[in-house]
Amino acid sequence: LENTVFVAVSKHVKDSESVLSWAAKKFGGKKKICILYVHQPASLVSFFGGKLAVSKFQQRAINALREADIQKLHKLISQYVLQLSNMGVHADRMWIEMDNVEEGIVDMIVQHGIKWLVMGAAADKYYKKDMTELKSQKAIFVCEHAPVFCHIWFICRGNLISTRK
Repeated sequence: LENTVFVAVSKHVKDSESVLSWAAKKFGGKKKICILYVHQPASLVSFFGGKLAVSKFQQRAINALREADIQKLHKLISQYVLQLSNMGVHADRMWIEMDNVEEGIVDMIVQHGIKWLVMGAAADKYYKKDMTELKSQKAIFVCEHAPVFCHIWFICRGNLISTRK
């Protein structure tokens, strides 16, 4: 982990393309890259057009739901690994299950002593040329709560918006 840059990605591959691309260009070949993902486990499932809390299901159904959820997670992370591979960059992967994404990112920074993190500053649609402030509540939370030893680059639409050293 000493020479690794972690890239926080979202559950929508399209939303993280510019962050991954920036990290690959900046660090590819110089440092290892590890995809960091906070998986929010399914808590509600569709049931005859409505929603039913997972806690109401029998254990077998819950296990089947969780297995399907984990398979989707692995497929998603594999898409990110493939995207980086197509850019000529090998990537490792690390993920955690947590209801709150930003708290999960901070927890992973603390647990693993992550020194370098790249993440989105805002959704790409909010990008402006003179943008210098974080717009994403997740980015703001991570910036405010991550340990000081973690250097963070905040990216929007492939551009460096802010750094926290």
